[in-house]
Amino acid sequence: MPIEALSLTDAWLAGLIWRRVIISKYSQTPFQKIIMAKSFDCDILVVGAGPAGASAAKVLSENGCDVLVVDSKQFPRSKLCAGLITWKTLNVLQEIFQIDRETLLSRGIIHYHSRQYAIWNCHGPMVRGQLEFPFHLVDRQLYDQFWLDMAQKAGAKLRLGDGVAEIEPVGSSVITHKGKRLKARVILGADGALSRVRTGLMKSGMIRSNWARGLAFAIEGFVSRRDFQGFHDWPTIYFGFIPWGYAWSFPGPENQIVGICGLQKKAGPNFGDYFKTFVKSLSIPNYRILKIRGHPLPYGNYLKQPGYRNILLMGDACGLADPLLGEGIYYAHKSGQLAAAAVLNAYADYDTVSENYKKLLHQTLIPELGYIRIYRNIIFSLLGIRDFKPMAFFLNKAQKAVEEAIQGQRSFKRLILP
Repeated sequence: MPIEALSLTDAWLAGLIWRRVIISKYSQTPFQKIIMAKSFDCDILVVGAGPAGASAAKVLSENGCDVLVVDSKQFPRSKLCAGLITWKTLNVLQEIFQIDRETLLSRGIIHYHSRQYAIWNCHGPMVRGQLEFPFHLVDRQLYDQFWLDMAQKAGAKLRLGDGVAEIEPVGSSVITHKGKRLKARVILGADGALSRVRTGLMKSGMIRSNWARGLAFAIEGFVSRRDFQGFHDWPTIYFGFIPWGYAWSFPGPENQIVGICGLQKKAGPNFGDYFKTFVKSLSIPNYRILKIRGHPLPYGNYLKQPGYRNILLMGDACGLADPLLGEGIYYAHKSGQLAAAAVLNAYADYDTVSENYKKLLHQTLIPELGYIRIYRNIIFSLLGIRDFKPMAFFLNKAQKAVEEAIQGQRSFKRLILP
């Protein structure tokens, strides 16, 4: 069964979007009449063309808004991400894009899936599982391009290769790296963990957050499965190689993705050493690892104040990622959907957009992220105690429930509270 809070909000969202479709089909809405002023370059400026930005752009464009998406990169572009897709992610993709799992498989967007998984510590295996609903893996380069194409087909305009250098919150405008000033009635920040939109709001005193306190760092690389054949053929998570973090080994059709991440304030600066130790435990020669890169990611630092007036933050820019396993794709798509609903529900009263969005987040994503963070603290408090035996017992006893919680089929609240 899906999480009850999400189901109620999704029903409300479906009704709202359906009303908008009917209105836009037969008449020009008050929103559309007001937003035609020539002093604005667009109605909605979306900063960031990843899953969050593409989701919001698609919903808003198909409901009659003039949407411009800007990104510093040309697409398709490479993206550091293990690419895990869960049950809840496929559900929200169906809602936003009307695309199902079979379509994604047939088009090669999902390039690997497995019903098996494993959890190890630094000494050996702790849990082996067989899923009713498989984990799916995607290539983020193809994945992100696919959704951006759908947003463009819905009517969104793109300005790629020229990202935002500075935001002017009071003037509701941004300045791009190429010096172009873009003014919009609503600005949606979907520009990642190093978001310029969020930084601008924080510098202006419009939002407050100890952002670095909950920031993690990840290192990731690829290994050819043809050249090195010692991998498991299913996703595997490893604990014990880094304080307050985990390592992973995820299969793909050609390459294995191996990586490690941890909370920066707990793990300290030695991420490179942690990564080398993990790779050595897998018996992978260093020269076999390709494209080793690092990047920050949210890890429990989600913002409870997700914007200011007509400026919103989505996905990683808002810290919306799973505080246990770092899953961010679902939260990117879902926050994009919620941000679009908040804009449409404002009826051109742009100063209310942020409060609308905040209410939607606190009805859906924020409570669940809080429960996941509590569960993470329990898990990491058990790490290393008596050679991982309490943690192994805990995970095995609640194995089915943990699987369903990660997939989004039940709330993490039910793992913590009786």
